[in-house]
Amino acid sequence: MNDGLVKFEGLINRAAQHKQAAQWELAENYLRDAAKLCSNPRFPNHNQNNVRVELELAEVLRRHGNFAEAIKSQERLVNLREIDEMRKTKIYGELGVNYRHTNRIGDAIEAFQKHYNLAAKLEFEMRAEICRSTSNLGIAKLQLFLQDVTKTVYLDDSINLQKERIRTSEKLLDDLKTTFASATKDDAAMVDVGINKAWRSLWRDRLSMWRAIGMSRIVLSYVAAKKFDIAVTAGLDAVNTSSAPDATWADPTVKALCRFSYGYALQANDQIPEAKIQFSYPAGATAKCTPAIALCKECSDENRGYLKMVIDSGADLTAYDEVGYNALDYAIFANDTKTVTMLKDALARQFGVDKQAEEIRAAEIRKYFREIFHSQFRPILREGRTDCIKMLRAKFTELLRKDPGKRTRFDKLRLVSYEDFKDRQALPRWNMDDSFTREFDQIVASGARVPFLIFFSYRWIGKETDPSSKNPDSPDNYQYRRMLDALEQIIDRYPDIESQDIYIWLDCACIDQEDIEVGRRDRGINTLPIVVAQCDAMISITDDQYPSRAWCAVETMIMQTLKESSNYHHWYVHTLLDATTRDPWGMLEPGPDRRQHVNRPSLLSLSVESDRRYIEFLERQSMLLGEAGART
Repeated sequence: MNDGLVKFEGLINRAAQHKQAAQWELAENYLRDAAKLCSNPRFPNHNQNNVRVELELAEVLRRHGNFAEAIKSQERLVNLREIDEMRKTKIYGELGVNYRHTNRIGDAIEAFQKHYNLAAKLEFEMRAEICRSTSNLGIAKLQLFLQDVTKTVYLDDSINLQKERIRTSEKLLDDLKTTFASATKDDAAMVDVGINKAWRSLWRDRLSMWRAIGMSRIVLSYVAAKKFDIAVTAGLDAVNTSSAPDATWADPTVKALCRFSYGYALQANDQIPEAKIQFSYPAGATAKCTPAIALCKECSDENRGYLKMVIDSGADLTAYDEVGYNALDYAIFANDTKTVTMLKDALARQFGVDKQAEEIRAAEIRKYFREIFHSQFRPILREGRTDCIKMLRAKFTELLRKDPGKRTRFDKLRLVSYEDFKDRQALPRWNMDDSFTREFDQIVASGARVPFLIFFSYRWIGKETDPSSKNPDSPDNYQYRRMLDALEQIIDRYPDIESQDIYIWLDCACIDQEDIEVGRRDRGINTLPIVVAQCDAMISITDDQYPSRAWCAVETMIMQTLKESSNYHHWYVHTLLDATTRDPWGMLEPGPDRRQHVNRPSLLSLSVESDRRYIEFLERQSMLLGEAGART
């Protein structure tokens, strides 16, 4: 410990000893010395230690009868942001005493009320922490028992501790309805110390969830005690509690673990078919957390044992949750090789090696995409730099260069120059001999100025006139002509940008649609949402069917989020002036913000239904670009 800090703590302790003996002058001397010592801005925890000393001195001032100075100090301190609630509680108590001694009875009552309310709030929160600790201690005691089943005292403790969790959470929930009932009416005295509707709602949800967790965990202890009938009843109670219509607090993971516990009890009670139903919950549904997924969110030796039971029951391991991840995804995110191996082997047994390979490939893509979009791109966007798009391009190039795994799953950024696009007179295709695509790195290396990149979001309409057509456009090149009209308007909007600086990304030209090089088409499709982030602008070529297409919607959703995150991404919509003709002329206007554009891509139409899971995944990742969140 820093020598100055050691001396400071010594002075504080000596002052406390003199205060205990009512030797206020001596206490003040030591506190003044401590104040001088920590007045240097370089002193460790400078602000916090200054506050500590000032609080102690204010109490001494009161003991000397210097109420005015004490009040002045305490009124300043109580409004400081860095004051924690425990210290604030003490300040309100001291302030109340000083107000009372100076005949400010109204102020004294207000301070004492805040003292009382804040102390009650802290007492409630500490009781809640005790409630939380009981179940965690109980599950650890169960694990100790399972290591040596002769030590039944651990098993008894585990059951009693889970009972205490359930009982305490119920008592605390009741207190929310009684002691803190006026918080629902925004009682001013309570609101002033943070006891409001939001606080009450937070603790109602948290305690309800902790109660359900205790109910599910006690099942494991009952099974270990061979009290199978009781375990089954307790498991059903846990499921009913977490699945009730009014259980809006229920975390998807907690719901799934309650299902597992119930299934665990049923299997122990030789009710195998009924157990399988719980292990497979929710059967046939998508975007729901399953017991297998829940167990893989926190990989451990304990959970691997439970996971084996779920796997052996035949539960579908390809099921995915509301985020778009399956059990294998979570095991891979956690870098838990034992769980990953267990799941890979199970997938091969359940579906064969081809399906296993497909699931592994998809999981790797989701892992890499999550790393790129959420872990790498999001921090750059949050910095708010004017060159953020340039930084995103550089970061993606760096990631591909350094990571062979990412190179096998994602393609380089490829583009078509505006000049070449205009000369082509039709939408260019990858497999044409006169393909115009160039790699972004080559464009930059050629010495060109900073390019302005445009992403085109549009519908393929070739099949509307010829169902067998693989052409993205109609015979009269309708989409191409609309794109040219939009680009001309972009040039008018950005007079500082030369036409030779404009480069275009469109899927028909920048993705190897025919998969001439095996795997390159998939790499291009995987890269599509990452390309959106690297473009300065997106232009949506809209028509009456555009809003109903999932891929179009997810592209615009990503750009909307980027707009909100960086202010340097732009989205434009090209709307026809007359949709009854084949004239390409339209109005180019900024796209609506997310509040006006509410379609969820995952609920819209797809040409290939198997793409829906990927759309759901991209939808969630897009939201995460602009959000932060964590489950506790």
